[in-house]
Amino acid sequence: MAKKKVLLVSASDICLELLKDYLRDSDVQLFTAADRAAACKLALKVRPEMTVIDQDLADGPGLELLRDFCANPLLAELAIILLTNNDISLDSQNCTHTPIIIGKPLNRRVFLELGRSLLEKIDRRQPRVLCRATVICQGNGETFYGTIEDISPHGMYVGGEREVRVGTELLLKFLLPWQELHLVETRAKVTWSNGLRPRRKSFLPAGFGVEFVGLEPKTLDALNDFITYSLLRQPHVSV
Repeated sequence: MAKKKVLLVSASDICLELLKDYLRDSDVQLFTAADRAAACKLALKVRPEMTVIDQDLADGPGLELLRDFCANPLLAELAIILLTNNDISLDSQNCTHTPIIIGKPLNRRVFLELGRSLLEKIDRRQPRVLCRATVICQGNGETFYGTIEDISPHGMYVGGEREVRVGTELLLKFLLPWQELHLVETRAKVTWSNGLRPRRKSFLPAGFGVEFVGLEPKTLDALNDFITYSLLRQPHVSV
């Protein structure tokens, strides 16, 4: 499994080194930035699972970077920890989520407990977009068809009348409705079922959710490109 990515943003080398030291035993990949422009550029490029923003940045307070993230539909869903020793109000930030605020000076135990708790929830918060493409599903010696209701970099929800048990391994084949049609072929595992009677989520059609297994890097790049394109033109799916 790929390491989760964590972006650390601070103008203080001491703060960055302290955060790196706190996270040295965590199975994460670290990225750093000192100012708003660099942080936004890096966040768009690497899509970190968690971003830690210090109040002191090279080009202004960390709260301004939080506003930048909230204003960008591609960054508004990022999980954020804000480090500050000031009392601030987030009521007017128009974020789709509320960042965790940790007071300074930092407490290592508090930071690690909150950070790990946040990372444990990340996989359920990946942006998903509508797709409506046909997918060919092969498993247990059978072939059947479904409709991709929504898709993320890590999985999809497949609508259809076929009952599929949780844990079933499938081979999926589908075309991304992209500027140039991209054929995707990947293995996946059924992680939950929204069966015919009763459905766990009645607002979704009958079907099942899958997690991709061993997705090729070029396929992941194509998925991320499609999702980025779609997020600019439609709201993400939140279910």
